[in-house]
Amino acid sequence: MKNKSGKIGQWIDIEFLNNWGNYVVADEYMKAGYMLDEIGFVHLRGTLYNGTSREEDLCVIPLGYRPYRSAYGVALNNGNST
Repeated sequence: MKNKSGKIGQWIDIEFLNNWGNYVVADEYMKAGYMLDEIGFVHLRGTLYNGTSREEDLCVIPLGYRPYRSAYGVALNNGNST
C-alpha cells in the first residue's frame, strides 16, 4: 500500500474539520499528520487546538489508512472546554 505521494514512510498533513488546526508556537510543536510505515502500521502525530467541540471529528483519514475496526486514542487538554 502506498500513500498519496507513492512513498511509504512519508508524513502527510491532516486536512482538518470543525475549526481544528495545528497548535503552532514558535515551531515548537509538530504539525498534525499521518504516515504508513513499511510493515503497514499507520502513525499519527501532532498537537492540535481550537476545535469547535470535543464531540466532533477533527479530521477524516483516507481509506487505506484507516483501521479495519473502530479505534480509540487518548487525548489531553488543558482543562478548558469548548
